[in-house]
Amino acid sequence: MTYKSSFVGTYLFLKYSDKVAIFQSESLSTVSIIKDVISQQASTRNVHINIQFEDNDQSLKNVLELLKPKFEYYSAITKKYQVLTALKEISNQVNF
Repeated sequence: MTYKSSFVGTYLFLKYSDKVAIFQSESLSTVSIIKDVISQQASTRNVHINIQFEDNDQSLKNVLELLKPKFEYYSAITKKYQVLTALKEISNQVNF
């Protein structure tokens, strides 16, 4: 099974068979959330599970590259808002 994040564009790959599930994603937060949910559900049901977690340094770089355009866009909007706020304040001072 494959899922794609509509916000970031990262993928989650799931392979499962009898008593084994493998989750892979370039997003460490995605894998971490799944790990926490599965651990919580197993604990609630008193089921012993073995979770192995492997991370890849390149994953963080890839996700940051996917997020970079979003950060740049929102940074630009923030700067425009600050300029507009300053102009409005100047306009209000001039009108007094």
